[in-house]
Amino acid sequence: MRYEVGDKPKVKSWDKLIAQYGLDEEGWVDVDGSVSFIPEMKKYCEKTVTIKEVNPEESYYFIEGDDYCAYSEGMFE
Repeated sequence: MRYEVGDKPKVKSWDKLIAQYGLDEEGWVDVDGSVSFIPEMKKYCEKTVTIKEVNPEESYYFIEGDDYCAYSEGMFE
């Protein structure tokens, strides 16, 4: 996995995510086939975030301030 706890990646813009991955029928962006970027996550777009937890088995991350959504490497710049 590319990031470790404490790393500070930047979340891609909503437009960049849509351009790269497209929208599904629910209005979500299916990134990397593992997790979806949902509209509730848009508030983190173009912001630098801090990785607070890494799940290497499932290849996703949790960030500080968001205890609900999982993020994948494809969501970061």
